[in-house]
Amino acid sequence: MFTDAGIRAALETLVHGIDAPPVPLAAIQRKISQPQPVVRYAPRLARLRFAAAAVIAVLVVTLPSISPAFVQSIEARYRAAPRAAIGRV
Repeated sequence: MFTDAGIRAALETLVHGIDAPPVPLAAIQRKISQPQPVVRYAPRLARLRFAAAAVIAVLVVTLPSISPAFVQSIEARYRAAPRAAIGRV
């Protein structure tokens, strides 16, 4: 079986065998020194607000037309429950 020392030696051999490319420090430092553009999230926030307003508008328009039928169906079930429990329909 494998021992910890054998696994560690094999891993070190594999890692040291990798030829890594040189790090471009000059390019990295040049990029750090340049000012970066500011990312603004206002358009995303505006779309979210618009979507929320649209959902609320749809609910305001459709809920009053659905709610009477919904309440009446619940009321009919509530009134039919005692009759169904007794066995009368």
